[in-house]
Amino acid sequence: MPKVYSRYHDQFLRNFSEKNESKILGTQRFVFCKHKSEYIFPCYLTISVKSFYRLFKLLYSNKPIVNSMRQNLDFVGSFTQHKSLKEVGFIVYNNDGIVEEMSSS
Repeated sequence: MPKVYSRYHDQFLRNFSEKNESKILGTQRFVFCKHKSEYIFPCYLTISVKSFYRLFKLLYSNKPIVNSMRQNLDFVGSFTQHKSLKEVGFIVYNNDGIVEEMSSS
């Protein structure tokens, strides 16, 4: 996972568990993935819940999600590589202008 996402990942999970709301569940997002070679590449990410019925029931039960997450609420992430951007190079800078990630091309 690129640093730009890993830096905030725990906060995303915390917000979801405390507020019972998510901006990405069930939607497709353009993100960067990180290859085992440490280079980034563009892809589409979709996060879903293994049992939509359980999630629906949970979201409308007014119970904290964190308890239900401990009760085996399984999340599934799927990635699809963006084919048309395969030959495009990407560089990710931090706020100080330092390169944090780059693609292989």
